[in-house]
Amino acid sequence: MSVVAEIENVHLITEYFGHWPSFHDAEIISVCFTRDVQAGWSTILMQLYVCEKWNESVNCGVVDLEFLRVHVSELDGFNHQNVIFNVELSKEAGLVQWQNTTSYGAEIFIAAEMIRVKSVRPKT
Repeated sequence: MSVVAEIENVHLITEYFGHWPSFHDAEIISVCFTRDVQAGWSTILMQLYVCEKWNESVNCGVVDLEFLRVHVSELDGFNHQNVIFNVELSKEAGLVQWQNTTSYGAEIFIAAEMIRVKSVRPKT
């Protein structure tokens, strides 16, 4: 099973864009770190602006990804414009790993027990 297939609510992205996007030239709008002291784990919510060409049309939208039970996180270079060059999703030691390289701005590495698509919507 691919890592993408393990993402909860992945259908929200594939139905909106027609496929799983490359995230090339997507922009990281925000990254929110939240801790749950009682549960003993943390969550990261990442909001992305994604444009993807599919079947001769361009579809753009805002994607909210939630990383649950985060074990490791690294954030470097976040600024006024955070353009993704490439995203690699992998799984190691039971953790789903997100690693993006940047064209400009933030590089992020997250290792979490789960990724959930919270929403996908047009940018307003």
